[in-house]
Amino acid sequence: MKKIYSNLANFVTIVGIFTATWSIILTIQGATGLLNFSLIVATEATDFLDGIIARWLGIESLFGSILDRFRDKLFTCSQFFFMFATFWNIPSFFATTILSLLAIMVGIELCLFFAGLYGLAKKLPVEANRWGKRKMFLQCFIINWWALFYHLTPFNLEISNFSVLLSFVLVLSVGNYLAYKSISGYWEIYFNSSPA
Repeated sequence: MKKIYSNLANFVTIVGIFTATWSIILTIQGATGLLNFSLIVATEATDFLDGIIARWLGIESLFGSILDRFRDKLFTCSQFFFMFATFWNIPSFFATTILSLLAIMVGIELCLFFAGLYGLAKKLPVEANRWGKRKMFLQCFIINWWALFYHLTPFNLEISNFSVLLSFVLVLSVGNYLAYKSISGYWEIYFNSSPA
């Protein structure tokens, strides 16, 4: 029983890896709808819950932090890839801007993942900084906003609608700023200086 208790937060994270992977498989197979949208929301819920459980029970661990980071990157990068595919065929300046912002965000996410591995190897802090937590919250919002259109198509709005595209540009711009601040925070910790 003690082993289960001491790994409860990690179990929740592993459930999130499972739901993220299931959503990826369904999306690759072309499945849309409530099930896939629910898997996205469930993955985001595990991200919220695992940290709360770990802090509440006092069972935070380096392994749990890395596992959480892996789930986050698996989830966000795959969803951003699917989002990229959605906007690829929309002939619009805003759609092109969204594609660029998504590519930048995925690049920063991969840098953050490798920064975590570097921190782990050097025994430096690897838990999310305040900018990273804000970034993840906003990324979940972006993914849900896209998933509503892709999986549930509400409001009778097309994803190619001008106001929808503009809202994605604005929110992704803020998301990239938060991602930059997050990686800058790691840079300062790891190299004791500000990035250029």
